[in-house]
Amino acid sequence: LSYLPSRERVDPVVDFLVNRKDAHCEFFASSAALLLRGLNVPTRYVTGFYAHEQDAGGQLVVRSRDAHAWVEAYVDGIGWVTVEATPPAGLPDEKPESVEGWRKLYEKLQDAFLRLKDALAELPPEQLPLIAAAFLVALASFGAARWWRDRKRERRLTPAGLSQPPHALRDVAARFEKALSKSGVKPTSARPWSESVASLPEGEPRRRAETFVSLYDRVRFGGRDSDRRALDESLKTLERALAEEKSKKSS
Repeated sequence: LSYLPSRERVDPVVDFLVNRKDAHCEFFASSAALLLRGLNVPTRYVTGFYAHEQDAGGQLVVRSRDAHAWVEAYVDGIGWVTVEATPPAGLPDEKPESVEGWRKLYEKLQDAFLRLKDALAELPPEQLPLIAAAFLVALASFGAARWWRDRKRERRLTPAGLSQPPHALRDVAARFEKALSKSGVKPTSARPWSESVASLPEGEPRRRAETFVSLYDRVRFGGRDSDRRALDESLKTLERALAEEKSKKSS
């Protein structure tokens, strides 16, 4: 290379052959092509993938990390023969690291989208509106089914049970939920009172609320008159405890 005025003008393949000893597969393949052609052997440079990974179904999986370059030389009487000039250490790993689950799922979704795109491209244009309408109907049906499932779940998780509480207890229940709401805990029909009460901080109001819920269940499902009176008193005690707690915070 003494004829070259500066190193910046050195051909990268020539520099690899003369000076460098390590490089990626493209340099090995390019060098092999030049050397074989210098010996008057017909040679062609080839790029592709060194695929070896299989999925659970036995299909070959090709990834960008499997990209590779090699050469093919023509031998009289045989034809084109693969010539692998890259050392084994430079070949794509035959036992690559495991692929993350999210990446496999993403790849499957990509494949499914491409298959759908190809299938739609082969359909007559007049059928596309029908397919779009069918998709919207299916999407609406899915949404309706999910809404109905959530409604059933809400009814199943109604705090006082599946049926409405007796008229005599409705006012008490409404006062209790109002007291909880003022304390920052908003009861919903999607969860029982015990879960709402558990959201209160540790202290007197929470203990009073737990007592009320226990008494309410006893009265609601066959309690005696004495339990009903105890329930009213428990609610009043809870309301006072919540008011005192709120007063402490404001002061």
